[in-house]
Amino acid sequence: TLGNIKSELREAFSPEGLLKQGAAFAVSSLSLTALISGVQQYGRFLVDVSKAQREVAKTAGLSNDAVDELTESLKKIDTPTGLLSLLDIARVAGQLGVAQKDIAGFTESVDKAFVALGDELGTAEQVATTLGRISNIFGLDLQKGVAGGIDAVGSALNQLSNDSSATADFMADVTLRVAGIAKTSKIAAGDILGLASVLQQNGVSAEVAGTALNKIIGNLAKDYALIAKTLNL
Repeated sequence: TLGNIKSELREAFSPEGLLKQGAAFAVSSLSLTALISGVQQYGRFLVDVSKAQREVAKTAGLSNDAVDELTESLKKIDTPTGLLSLLDIARVAGQLGVAQKDIAGFTESVDKAFVALGDELGTAEQVATTLGRISNIFGLDLQKGVAGGIDAVGSALNQLSNDSSATADFMADVTLRVAGIAKTSKIAAGDILGLASVLQQNGVSAEVAGTALNKIIGNLAKDYALIAKTLNL
């Protein structure tokens, strides 16, 4: 009725009614703003993913279809690590010469180490580079497979870090400093990591530790015959 309409109008335009309408409008505006922001963020994410995929394709020599397939496999990894970081790891795999069939396994193994040691070794990309180089130089990728080599280095670092006051970044740094001569002298990566752990616990810097180990291993290599005879090796 006309009376009801007048009553509703009076209520709607009363101070209380206007306040309610303002609140409802504000909530609607906030919801719309949040929706627009979400869409914009997702759009930026898709652009970043596309850029990361191009980088992986470039370093690993993959076709667009192969990169899409790899991306889908990375999405299935049960990890708190984001897709962009996983693609960063995959890009490093390409830089290290990892074969296409092994990139997904490499990425998953590095990610395990990143989750466990990221606080000490840095970003996903840094973890991939560090572990990948150690595994490659010592030939662990050939002995244990690409993923197995990464797992071996990551597990050794994690165990030594948990069992002592030594840190993964220090041990990895020292190991890379002496990796060349250690490999030539047939000294295992695990042994170098262990020595690095002991040296850090005794207050030796990474630079000094690397220099000392290079000198010691070099001298041992030169006098190996005498040392072997003395120790009945």
